[in-house]
Amino acid sequence: MTSQFTSNSLIALLCGLLTLNIYTLLPLFIFVRPFRDLRVSILYVLAIQGLKSH
Repeated sequence: MTSQFTSNSLIALLCGLLTLNIYTLLPLFIFVRPFRDLRVSILYVLAIQGLKSH
Protein backbone atom coordinates (compact mmCIF):
# COMPACT_ATOMS: atom_id res chain seq x y z
CA MET A 1 0.00 0.00 0.00
CA THR A 2 2.89 2.33 0.71
CA SER A 3 4.28 1.99 -2.82
CA GLN A 4 0.84 2.74 -4.25
CA PHE A 5 0.57 5.80 -2.00
CA THR A 6 4.04 6.96 -3.05
CA SER A 7 3.12 6.51 -6.70
CA ASN A 8 -0.02 8.59 -6.24
CA SER A 9 2.02 11.23 -4.41
CA LEU A 10 4.51 11.45 -7.26
CA ILE A 11 1.67 11.82 -9.76
CA ALA A 12 0.21 14.59 -7.62
CA LEU A 13 3.64 16.23 -7.47
CA LEU A 14 4.01 16.13 -11.24
CA CYS A 15 0.52 17.59 -11.68
CA GLY A 16 1.48 20.34 -9.26
CA LEU A 17 4.61 21.07 -11.26
CA LEU A 18 2.67 21.23 -14.49
CA THR A 19 0.33 23.82 -13.04
CA LEU A 20 3.10 25.46 -10.98
CA ASN A 21 0.60 25.72 -8.17
CA ILE A 22 2.48 25.99 -4.87
CA TYR A 23 -0.75 25.58 -2.92
CA THR A 24 -1.14 22.13 -4.47
CA LEU A 25 2.47 21.18 -3.74
CA LEU A 26 2.76 22.39 -0.15
CA PRO A 27 0.15 20.08 1.45
CA LEU A 28 1.64 17.16 -0.47
CA PHE A 29 5.13 17.84 0.89
CA ILE A 30 3.83 18.32 4.43
CA PHE A 31 1.81 15.10 4.25
CA VAL A 32 4.54 12.95 2.68
CA ARG A 33 7.32 14.41 4.88
CA PRO A 34 9.88 14.59 2.06
CA PHE A 35 12.94 14.77 4.30
CA ARG A 36 12.27 11.22 5.47
CA ASP A 37 12.25 9.88 1.94
CA LEU A 38 15.32 10.67 -0.15
CA ARG A 39 13.60 10.23 -3.50
CA VAL A 40 10.82 12.63 -2.56
CA SER A 41 13.37 15.05 -1.10
CA ILE A 42 15.19 15.15 -4.43
CA LEU A 43 11.92 15.80 -6.24
CA TYR A 44 11.13 18.52 -3.69
CA VAL A 45 14.42 20.29 -4.42
CA LEU A 46 13.90 19.97 -8.16
CA ALA A 47 10.37 21.33 -7.81
CA ILE A 48 11.56 24.37 -5.86
CA GLN A 49 14.32 25.03 -8.40
CA GLY A 50 11.77 24.70 -11.19
CA LEU A 51 9.43 27.17 -9.50
CA LYS A 52 12.27 29.66 -8.95
CA SER A 53 13.47 29.41 -12.55
CA HIS A 54 10.05 30.40 -13.89
